[in-house]
Amino acid sequence: MPQALMKDRLPSEIGDSDAYNRLQMRRAVLTRGDPSAETSIVTDGELLRVLIVDDYRAAADTMTLLVGAWGHDVRRTYNGTTGLALAVTYRPDVLLLDIVMSNMSGHELARQARHQAGLKECFIVAVTGRTDAECRLKCEQAGVDLILIKPVCPSILKALLTWESEYVSRSRQDAARDLLTVGFNECGHTMPSHADDPISIGT
Repeated sequence: MPQALMKDRLPSEIGDSDAYNRLQMRRAVLTRGDPSAETSIVTDGELLRVLIVDDYRAAADTMTLLVGAWGHDVRRTYNGTTGLALAVTYRPDVLLLDIVMSNMSGHELARQARHQAGLKECFIVAVTGRTDAECRLKCEQAGVDLILIKPVCPSILKALLTWESEYVSRSRQDAARDLLTVGFNECGHTMPSHADDPISIGT
């Protein structure tokens, strides 16, 4: 996923952070795909576990208040080292991280997070003021899924989390369906071909 997302014009070439961030959101939707594409399951999404890592406390605190007000379970920390430790135990669905931090950069945090079994599916979003090609390349190499350029409009962040909550919910529905299908097959039964069909178990 990261490689396709990074193949885009630089923010400095677009000239407006909101325009760039909206473009990145569209690319995220296209690249991740719709996990419900082959199922009739409908969901309203679910609350996300969101971890914010930024050594600029005012920015971290403000983002935490916003994400919490939108109903998600949110935690924050102010440096990369504690951010990584918290990510391992908290296992967030979404990791919002600054790039330029003193004790551990966002690039290094993302790279190490990707090696943790419980974080391989975490949606990692770099929220940064850097707009250069080198930063974008390092994000790609570290496993960052998306780059948002500061300042991030709250409506853009809210829309991104709303979409991601639906993605996560439907992905979990699909995983549950797959698990149930395996169980039926192991018992010698066949799952219905459509989600709305009644499930019948033979004696």
